[in-house]
Amino acid sequence: MAIAVPDSERRSSYAFHSAVHILNGDIDAFEWTRFRYFAGRVRIITDAGTSNIDAAVFQSLTHFSHGRPLIPSLKEFSGNVLLDYGQPDHYRINDAELVSMMSPSVRRLRIKLRDTTGCVHPPFPTDDVPKCCCISLQILCQGTGPYLPTSRILSVTSMAGLTELSHVDVSRCRSTATFGLLCHLSKLGNLVDLAVEVGAYDDIASHRGFAGLQTLNMRGKLSGIMQLITSIISPRLRTGDVADGIENIWCQTIGTISSRFTRSASDFIDKQEYVLRIIRPLLDLHDLECLFFSWHIERMSLLLEDWEVLEMARAWPKLKQLQYYFQLHSPPPIDCIVHLARLCPDLRKLVLPRVMGAGQSPLEAFPIMSHGLRYIDLGRPACPQRVAQIADRLFPNLDTTYSGKAQL
Repeated sequence: MAIAVPDSERRSSYAFHSAVHILNGDIDAFEWTRFRYFAGRVRIITDAGTSNIDAAVFQSLTHFSHGRPLIPSLKEFSGNVLLDYGQPDHYRINDAELVSMMSPSVRRLRIKLRDTTGCVHPPFPTDDVPKCCCISLQILCQGTGPYLPTSRILSVTSMAGLTELSHVDVSRCRSTATFGLLCHLSKLGNLVDLAVEVGAYDDIASHRGFAGLQTLNMRGKLSGIMQLITSIISPRLRTGDVADGIENIWCQTIGTISSRFTRSASDFIDKQEYVLRIIRPLLDLHDLECLFFSWHIERMSLLLEDWEVLEMARAWPKLKQLQYYFQLHSPPPIDCIVHLARLCPDLRKLVLPRVMGAGQSPLEAFPIMSHGLRYIDLGRPACPQRVAQIADRLFPNLDTTYSGKAQL
């Protein structure tokens, strides 16, 4: 066990390199007292689980401290938890370092499960995850195994003591959150940010909760996603992210979200979706402030017409950012940006994949306005000079120092 102490406090009974002192051999009462003193000053641990220290060392130190945490005032812990393949169909999780250092004072916990065996199969233990008053929990998984024992950490048994959580990210565990875990999380009054992979559940919708949720990021089974959305009663949900490129999942989830949270959602970010036919349910979100829309599926031909831009501008008067990223086979005329200039006074960033610079309307037909737009990207129009002149009439406050790509 190594811990940094001042040079003036060094003793020959410690092996040390630079300002790091190491407990080794038999530990006498004086050394243990000194260790406890300096360990009590530690607040943050990062990159734990990378020292290849045998688990027996931490178990011995925990026994030496009579079961009390080695770092009693720890606030943040970030480290690896190694997965060792033990008996057939069973994993032994080497979390002795995590358990020995965990304290009720921990507020932020970031665990990285590392599997190098590729032989993970259920069942998994669920009884020794340390309990603390975390407000932020993130669990990541790395390795070759097709399934990781996240149910051992993501179970209601393991999580029962975590009642103060406000931010939970368990979306990258390659194993869906359990039904019991979602029910537990739904009861947490402080939870405002949730990222989760959901499975197929029978009655999660009947466990309504998530009263304070503001940000929701989902992936997984369509039926589970739909039920999870239905179970949320929060009036303050503002940001949603459905991380799935399958069109039917997007179509159904966006419709459910917009119908459930018409008055609260103001920011919806998603990846890989289809233009107005897909986002039409979002037109009911009249408080929408930011829309980032990207589509990169070659088999799908995308169209964006003038009347569509008009419909969006009418629906989203509070829009601050509108960003579209996709290939257009038939771009709208440059005239379409007039709708946004007139109907979206708070717009500050506008990105369209392309517009047609040529048009029948003369330059004088475009009004001279004092709109506050700061950044515009209209792709590579065929008539860039005309497009620039029109943009200058509509948006005279563009920030010319911005180094964004394809800026006008």
